Amino acid sequence: MPISFEMNSNIKNHIFSFRATMASLVLTTLSANAAIISTSVTNGSSQSFYDGNISNSDLIDLNSATLDTFNASTPAHSNFATDGAHNGTGTNNSGLAYWPTAGSVTLTYTLTGSATGYDITSINTIYGWSDGRWKHSEQNYVINISTVTTPAFTHLYSVNYDPYSNGDENEGSTQVTLTDDSTGILASGVTGIQFIVSRDLSNGQNEVGVIREYDVFGVTTIPEPSSLVLLSLAMIGVVGIRSRRARERI
Repeated sequence: MPISFEMNSNIKNHIFSFRATMASLVLTTLSANAAIISTSVTNGSSQSFYDGNISNSDLIDLNSATLDTFNASTPAHSNFATDGAHNGTGTNNSGLAYWPTAGSVTLTYTLTGSATGYDITSINTIYGWSDGRWKHSEQNYVINISTVTTPAFTHLYSVNYDPYSNGDENEGSTQVTLTDDSTGILASGVTGIQFIVSRDLSNGQNEVGVIREYDVFGVTTIPEPSSLVLLSLAMIGVVGIRSRRARERI
């Protein structure tokens, strides 16, 4: 004769709790951050010195690059475009982003197309202009990221690179590259990236840097094999919870 029994409610609650924990562990593995190092390459002798390094196929060019907030209706110079920070070109004027002389600017980019987010492998930023390189080539910004598990933006790295002497009005440019010194991944499970750009008041500058390009490189985050097992358990847990709720409504 078949034996049937009703599972104790406490046992079921423990199972559901375990499954929910497994789901949380899976998502946590998708958003771990690593150590970051910055490399400031030799300073360019012209505003276009690093233009050959500009990409038009990085993540913020391909995945819904949007300028979320801007603290002025137009940049300080009317010939400069507000999307110049990510448009894949360093052409003079229209391909640049030249920010106002006071306060800060926040550029927020949403990365779509991947349910697991992206592994960010490197970030490359290029500044420069045809004169006033001591102020127009200075890179001063903060990078924040959002992830699959943490939708709110959190701090990733800060850059303050000002290699030229105050008052140096010659033509020039700078490039800063952020990479990881161990795993090759700056952050995982990334769904959005934010640059907060400001000027360095300690130098007595009247103008902020001219951004030729922000490039963000990465690949779709792929869970580790152990995480896939946890993900399977988590999905089973989701199905189990839905089934239980359906039975309770009957």
